[in-house]
Amino acid sequence: LVLTDGGTFSTAADVCAIIQHLKLATFIGEETGGGHVGNNSGLMSTLTLPHSKIGVRFPFYGYWNAVSGDNNARRGTLPDHPVPMTTQDLLRGVDAPMELALKLARE
Repeated sequence: LVLTDGGTFSTAADVCAIIQHLKLATFIGEETGGGHVGNNSGLMSTLTLPHSKIGVRFPFYGYWNAVSGDNNARRGTLPDHPVPMTTQDLLRGVDAPMELALKLARE
């Protein structure tokens, strides 16, 4: 069982994509913050536009995960059991994704 949310990014998101592709675990929670099939990141260059002075960043590297298909293109790894973390749960101290994971583990 793997718990994920939007804070799961970078290498953690890459690991989730591979684990899900290989069907090694059940995912619970929310979509990962990092891309399922890969991302553009690493060393960045910034171009500053002359009139507005807005900076536009360009990544130098493209990373691709060894997953088949593009069913999650432009998305993170999607959970098998979507369980959103709500404000009400946070205020009550309830971790709904963890509760579901413990229930599934007991079964």
